[in-house]
Amino acid sequence: MKGFRRLQSAFLLCILTCSAPTATAERLRVGYFSLPPHVLENGSASNSPAIAYLNRVLAKAGLQADYQNYPLSRLLNLLRDKQIDAALILARNDDRTRYLDYPETPFLTTQPAFAVTTGKPFASLEGLRSSRSIIIGIWQGGYRSAILDSLDASLVPIAGDGIASRGLRMLSMGRIDAFFSPDIHSIRTEIRKTSLGDHVIVIPVPDEKTSLYTVFSTEAGKHYKRRYEDALAATRREMPYEKFLLQFLPHPPRE
Repeated sequence: MKGFRRLQSAFLLCILTCSAPTATAERLRVGYFSLPPHVLENGSASNSPAIAYLNRVLAKAGLQADYQNYPLSRLLNLLRDKQIDAALILARNDDRTRYLDYPETPFLTTQPAFAVTTGKPFASLEGLRSSRSIIIGIWQGGYRSAILDSLDASLVPIAGDGIASRGLRMLSMGRIDAFFSPDIHSIRTEIRKTSLGDHVIVIPVPDEKTSLYTVFSTEAGKHYKRRYEDALAATRREMPYEKFLLQFLPHPPRE
């Protein structure tokens, strides 16, 4: 009888423990704007290295992400209003730091650059500096390089999604004289996707870097930023994103 009771107790314990829900990773609502080659409009871990890398980071923090694509301006509004938890990658400026929670370490560090039509007298950094009254397309609400403020130029903000692609199209149509991007990889990627390789040159901005961060809403930052920072540091020790990205890139166009 005692043996039966012990067996019965063991059976009940098994039912309770086996039927108990398993612990699952906490899920973050992560927004992004299309920025090839880092993340595509219909981004996934298989076609967007930034998503694949962030998934590695979040796994170390016991987190998972549900991703959604938004235009940059809407993404910023959703973060400010705490309707999403984080943005995949964003540049930092004084205005954004007032309503967003930035980690200390960037997700990636890249280089700003200009795209200019081949053969133009300002198709070099020195040419841009010495030219007068040129028109430069820029990201609306995006990172502003210090060099932009030093040029005698009219700046044309470009809003929405696919900004690098649209900026290069405006350049090819003669609507702007140059296009500025905070990220040199995005210009190179769009040039490779088009037939502009022989018509457009890329001018890197020397001695200047653009830091892009995974950024949290102020509410989500209270709960997740420290765990994210620890996980990002561990992942970068294994392989920094800048090196991880190279696996996805062909040879760059000429400069």
